Amino acid sequence: MTIALYYAENIKVGANTVTVSMSVSGPLRFAISEYSGVATTNSLDVTAGATNVSTAASSGNATTTANGDLLFGTASTADSVTWTAGAGYTIRDQVPAPPNAKFITEDQIQASGGSASASATLGASGNWGMILASFKPGVGGGGPAPSITSLSQTTGAAGLSVTITGSNFGGTQGTSTVTFNSTIATVSNWSATSIIVTVPAGATTGPVLVTVNGVQSNGVTFNVVPAPNISGINPASGPSGASVTISGANFGSSQGSSTVTFNGLNAGAATSWSASSIVILVPNGATTGTVVATVFGTPSNGVSFTVTTAGPSISGLTLTQGPIGATFTVQGANFGSTQGSSTVTLNGAAMSAANWTATSFDVTVPPGATSGLVVLTVGGVQSNGANFTVTPPPAITNIAPTSGPIGTNVVITGTNFGPTVGTIQSFVTFNGVQTRASNWSDTSITAPVPTGATTGSVIVTVGGIQSNGVTFTVTPPPSITSLTPNFGPTGTSVTIAGANFGATQGTSTVAFNNTPATPTSWSATSIVVPVPAGATSGNVVVKESGVQSNGVNFTVTSGSGTVSLVQHRSIDAGTTSSGTLAFTSNNAAGNWIAVAIRAGSTTSETFTITDTNGNTYQQAYQFATSPSAIVFALYYAENIKGGPNTVSITDTVSGPLRFAIFEYSGVAASHSIDAVPVIAQGQSASASSGNLTTATNGDLLLGTVVTPNADTFTAGTGYVIEESVPSASAAKLIVEDQIQSAAGPVSATATVSPSDAWAVGLAAFRSIAGAAPPITVAVSPTSASIPSGYGTQAFTAATTNDFQSKGVTWGLSGPGCSGLTCGTLTRVTTTSVTYNAPQNVPSPATVTLTATSIVDTTKSGSATITVTQGVLTIVLSPKRAAVTLSTSQTIQFTDIVYNDSSNAGVTWQVDASNGGNSTTGTVSSTGLFTPGTQPGLHTVTAVSNANASVSASAPAAVTDLAGVYTHHNDVARTGQNVQEYGLTPSLVNSSTFGQLFSCPVDGYVYGQPLWAANVNISGGVHNVVFVATEHDSIYAFDADSPSCVQYWKVNFLGANVFTLSPSDLNGNGDIVPEIGVTSTPVIDPSTNTIYVVPKTKETSGTVSGQACSTASPCFVHRLHALDLATGAEKSAFNSPVVITATNFVPAKHLQRPALLLANNTVYIAFSSHGDQCNYQGWLMGYNASTLAQVFARPLTQAGPTAGCQRGGVWQAGAGPAADPNGNVYVETG
Repeated sequence: MTIALYYAENIKVGANTVTVSMSVSGPLRFAISEYSGVATTNSLDVTAGATNVSTAASSGNATTTANGDLLFGTASTADSVTWTAGAGYTIRDQVPAPPNAKFITEDQIQASGGSASASATLGASGNWGMILASFKPGVGGGGPAPSITSLSQTTGAAGLSVTITGSNFGGTQGTSTVTFNSTIATVSNWSATSIIVTVPAGATTGPVLVTVNGVQSNGVTFNVVPAPNISGINPASGPSGASVTISGANFGSSQGSSTVTFNGLNAGAATSWSASSIVILVPNGATTGTVVATVFGTPSNGVSFTVTTAGPSISGLTLTQGPIGATFTVQGANFGSTQGSSTVTLNGAAMSAANWTATSFDVTVPPGATSGLVVLTVGGVQSNGANFTVTPPPAITNIAPTSGPIGTNVVITGTNFGPTVGTIQSFVTFNGVQTRASNWSDTSITAPVPTGATTGSVIVTVGGIQSNGVTFTVTPPPSITSLTPNFGPTGTSVTIAGANFGATQGTSTVAFNNTPATPTSWSATSIVVPVPAGATSGNVVVKESGVQSNGVNFTVTSGSGTVSLVQHRSIDAGTTSSGTLAFTSNNAAGNWIAVAIRAGSTTSETFTITDTNGNTYQQAYQFATSPSAIVFALYYAENIKGGPNTVSITDTVSGPLRFAIFEYSGVAASHSIDAVPVIAQGQSASASSGNLTTATNGDLLLGTVVTPNADTFTAGTGYVIEESVPSASAAKLIVEDQIQSAAGPVSATATVSPSDAWAVGLAAFRSIAGAAPPITVAVSPTSASIPSGYGTQAFTAATTNDFQSKGVTWGLSGPGCSGLTCGTLTRVTTTSVTYNAPQNVPSPATVTLTATSIVDTTKSGSATITVTQGVLTIVLSPKRAAVTLSTSQTIQFTDIVYNDSSNAGVTWQVDASNGGNSTTGTVSSTGLFTPGTQPGLHTVTAVSNANASVSASAPAAVTDLAGVYTHHNDVARTGQNVQEYGLTPSLVNSSTFGQLFSCPVDGYVYGQPLWAANVNISGGVHNVVFVATEHDSIYAFDADSPSCVQYWKVNFLGANVFTLSPSDLNGNGDIVPEIGVTSTPVIDPSTNTIYVVPKTKETSGTVSGQACSTASPCFVHRLHALDLATGAEKSAFNSPVVITATNFVPAKHLQRPALLLANNTVYIAFSSHGDQCNYQGWLMGYNASTLAQVFARPLTQAGPTAGCQRGGVWQAGAGPAADPNGNVYVETG
């Protein structure tokens, strides 16, 4: 369903016909309207739109900018309904005619600009879409003319960013323009009162004008000057304090607010300044880099200057004002690694220092100190001075509001807060719980009420000094935790459990899907209320003192019905992997089919059920018995198609197959399963499924009983045996049924004669008129306050009566956002999700996270998210990383800095050292980490240049491990890796540890992947992971690439060469669906060789003297030696060789244990497939250089004799082990 609105301005006079065409054929309904008095150009003011399922359609809010707008609303639904116009609106067109309209238009005139929405009421709940468009009037529609009050700068060069402040600019730019003396400028930000533009190239001195809807503002003169340019610097090198002459042009006649920086450090006041020459001293702390002159906000080109000797230099204070006792950090360079004899003073008063490093230290404002310069003296050399103002302690005079829920933004008014948040010792607490301010000035702070806050004092702490406290009352919103019951007809008494409902009802209300209800009992945690007349299924909501709770779904039910068996058949299909069975009579459309299956030979098989009518089958249950390998299952199809029908079953494993098919009438057409099925097994004469509890009356109960032997069965109480397979007197499968008149606990039982092992399954299915146990969805937590930009929050969804455990889908919405502006969702599953806040706070700041049931999309739960203004924060990616000890391997770290208004960026460190060093590793200015000479765990940190107390770090593990060449890391199979630095208990947690990437392969992987570092492969040096599959393949992947770079792949199959299947092994299903490479290969790094043993089935050629054919295939184990870099067979090693020995039967033997490389020998051990005789355990050895067999030893006989001697080597995939003396160890079963 698509809804759209088009308009034409300043139309021509005369007769007119409107034509609408679509790119796709489908239902088309439209209306045309003509209005007078609308603006002839730029008439569209604002728009809004929304979709939902309910009886109340609304476009959502939009804010108009002009008085007298035409508000035009259109709405559409998929179903015919009766419409009622929204408040103030008049319905102009209804298509088709009422009361069956699916499309309407409505309008009204808005007297004054402001918030507006279009709304309408549907006669019945439905899926609707609604849009609002507002159009400005022709007279006065543009409102007052735009007016400029000031420019952030009135002189500057082309490229300078200028902020224009004024009024009546309009909410968005649209077709409006800004010109500099008639040259159009590029706009980067536009609001009704502020515009940010760039002085355009080619602009000349003259007025700046804003033109909105063709109306020009007043002009404010802007002087365009050429950009400063440095032509030379003399001398080009020197120590701190040296006098330097900068030559060039366009510097201005005097310094004024212009600056000179040496590699980013401000040099302060110049000795002399003219338009073409600047004389200035090299500032203390300057480092080698470029010298830049910035005039009227425009930087010049940079010219290199080499600093030969650098003195101490203060670059900033984390607090620039504060009271006696306040602590702050002095930042800069060349402080020396320890304080030693160095001193620091504030306006001459000595200050004590702590935490001294070469770039920062902490100081405390001493008693008696006065405002002035903070100066550092190192080795008798003074630094530059940094201003600090000594103030009285912080004081709060007022907070607004004084109460509210978690997430409320509170404005704190007072004095002496400091101009910025300053150090980490400056913060706001709500009854001891710290929050992060979104706005901070000397007299005003805005901060959200933090999660976990309780009623108590709000306190501002500046540099460790606390203000007075002012009480704030935290008022939690009402919250519903459950409804009992959560379904029922009108009049059902429902208990609403939760919190914060209020001690008495007062003006509070309860509504069932927007229908008001009258409670009979009310307390702060419980409300009892009958379902009101006229209520429909939907959310129950409590509104207390105007604050709305979360919604919890309630299903309004009615009706009853009867289930009847229509027809049924069964078949013993014999030993096979598929079977078919036709119904005797045609199926009736809308009926219901059940398929009961008993199969055997393996516990790991999968059934596929289809029929000739294309019905869809769902699994009620499947269970594998133990120790006998019997699998039985029950499948069903709802709301079936009519006509002749044949049911087909395919099984992934060939074996005994018996099944029965049933057609019932009166079963629910959807969501028919009523409770989670129950299954039990035992050995006796009395079989029982155990209890399940049904929720509706009149359920169909279907019980399935299976035994390994042919038995005689007697139905349980109330049940009728409908099918016995193969026969009633010698059955291994029976299906019994009954109709349960009243809901409650129930089981399926039967008597087995003689006593035997048995398994029983029971499933209950609703009648067509029975009330579906309503699915409910609850999201946890129900509310959260999350900072913009970087904030995240994990949510979970719990469903009830979702018997198939299909879970939910997730969505975001909000009155002030759409798409990415509401945030994003990651780590999405059917039960959980992670919410990531948007870059900017929506207006309003509320976002709704909705979890919608997959089984029943009309059922959902939600959580309310309040997006708060984030503070200066840095996020690093990746959160952790690892490389080998090689300069050819690097890690690219990326920083995202949020809420850095100065765009100052970051400084990178390794182990707290700026830029790192050759030992710990280095990091570039763009975050590229190169390992040094020291293995171990190193920390890469990005420090904010705007506030050094804000940083983010990530561990970088540098390993000197050459490779994992064999199973469990070494020939002793210890599994230890003493060169593992990244996976430590402190680092393996949910925030830093998780899946990095996954790569598809062509079969199951039973062997351990192997890893080799710094392999010369594919024209470069890479870390490589080697993976072998049961499809007889081995892969070489780039171990560090999320793009799954594949360097090579070798597959050992070909024409008439196949993997084995369970059917080749008498149905043994230990490994399914195919058998290829099962063991872990082994790598010899000294020869760059990887050894691997695939198993194949071959139907042509000759192997070890046996002619291979389809009727008599050869089963073969081969030892391959492959080149580590290319995957090519090593012909010099005589690769491959067939593994043979006297009385060794390749078909029967399983090569499960990992390969061992020791004593220049590849050791290969064997067990069997499912203990199928004849077999015995073997250990064989092959020369690693020639692949010649060194020995072949059976492990249960002194010599290789025939027979079933067992004693296989499995070791759960672990390989033979070796000790330092060259002894080899294996375990037998």
